[in-house]
Amino acid sequence: MLSLKTVLLILSRESITHEVFKVSKEGVFKYESEDIPLSFFSFSSNDIRRDTIFIGLYGSRHNGSNFACDAIRNGAKVVLINTKKPIASYDSLGEHSAFVILTKDTMRAFYSIAQYKRNIIDGIVICITGSYGKTTIKEMIVNSLNRLFVRIYDQNHTYAVANEGNKNTMISLMQTLCNANENLDCLVLELGMSSRGEIRKMVTLAKPHIAMLVSISNAHFQSFNTVQDICQAKCEIFKHKDSLCILNTNMNSFEKIYKSLKKCKREIVLYGSASTEYKLRNFTSHLVEDDFSTDVEAVICGRTMKYKIGDIGAHIVENSIASICAISCICRMLTVDYENILLRYNHILSGFKALQGRGAATFCKIKTGRFLLLDESYNNPPNAIMAAIDRAIVFAEAMNSRAIAVLGDMAELGTLAEEEHTRALTYVANSNLELVFLIGENMEKALSEIVESKQKIQIFSTYNELLNEINNTLRENDVLVVKGARNMALNRIVEAFIKDPAQRLV
Repeated sequence: MLSLKTVLLILSRESITHEVFKVSKEGVFKYESEDIPLSFFSFSSNDIRRDTIFIGLYGSRHNGSNFACDAIRNGAKVVLINTKKPIASYDSLGEHSAFVILTKDTMRAFYSIAQYKRNIIDGIVICITGSYGKTTIKEMIVNSLNRLFVRIYDQNHTYAVANEGNKNTMISLMQTLCNANENLDCLVLELGMSSRGEIRKMVTLAKPHIAMLVSISNAHFQSFNTVQDICQAKCEIFKHKDSLCILNTNMNSFEKIYKSLKKCKREIVLYGSASTEYKLRNFTSHLVEDDFSTDVEAVICGRTMKYKIGDIGAHIVENSIASICAISCICRMLTVDYENILLRYNHILSGFKALQGRGAATFCKIKTGRFLLLDESYNNPPNAIMAAIDRAIVFAEAMNSRAIAVLGDMAELGTLAEEEHTRALTYVANSNLELVFLIGENMEKALSEIVESKQKIQIFSTYNELLNEINNTLRENDVLVVKGARNMALNRIVEAFIKDPAQRLV
């Protein structure tokens, strides 16, 4: 845990000019070398917890420093800001007071603090990136490590942490590092990108012991000229030369990436295909009333491992192999006897469920009974839409019911938008989906291009029309999958059914 004095020492050491003072409703006072613990770093004035330091960053629309007083009123103990202007209204602070650090470049200050914190973290750091699947794999790794280590050490302790949810930008990485306990065993970091060079900068800060690339697709094509450019940007994950490299042999451009890493004499671990040490043998899905799970048989380092996942879906099973590969590498670095423990502990993933926005399954009430809602509303990269449809059909077949899809536009595809939307709808038209409801300009254009039967497909121009049709169509035990890019805001469709707790059954 850092403290106010430590933060000030870091700024001084990095030659970052700053002033320090204390503010309360009585006014602004000279800093008298007091010290307080700082356990949480936040750049949102609405996310203030115990012993919080608020960082006022420049954004595309606002200067976060202007919200310093809001942060103090919400309980921030320290604010790091770039202007005195908001402190002029100190008389509005009520009973609250705080220390103020004033510096011209709060981003540089924040980076320096994160850099210091990374250098004192003792545990294994693993960075994960990919066009899809990285968030699920990250959560599988963290959840499994904590369950595994509790079994090993027999103590109720958090051994592994990760960046929260989908917070995978540079700013989120800095926050995760600052908030991490320096004595943890493993820090799992998901790295995202929208342009070339972003991952390189994050890796420079994170200095991972393990770098993992799980997938490459034409997601984010809008920001690049070719898929090869996307591949090169993703491969920045390996720029820290001391890191162990984990590769998915089933992803696009694998051979080229593998040869490049071998040429540089990097240590590489492979998973996925039959020739690797981490591979799937078979799996069986089960759905009994409200309980669904998958029994998996895999080959791990030449030995058979049988385990259970608390969810259904071929892509979830594939992600589990990736997570077990990463867990094995982490445990090896920690000198933990992971093989025998992993092979014995077949419930390591039994509690895992698909994440909200990424396939979370919820039974919801309707007038005729209930239906199963699969929430895939967070994102919609090209390959993922097929996986979501296949998973919905598996659920529907197990429940002897209909599979219905609500599909919105895919985003950030640039010149590939028409091609990819047409490809997706061709797959949809040939699938066993009973009904398909579309919304979005790209989906509408693609519908006019496909030659397959369109009898089961309908297009809607407004969310209200779409929601009304869903309500009129749903029957007992139907499976409804909702998938679209974030800018389509299809979470509104999901929330219409699950926001009210009375509508949720599980």
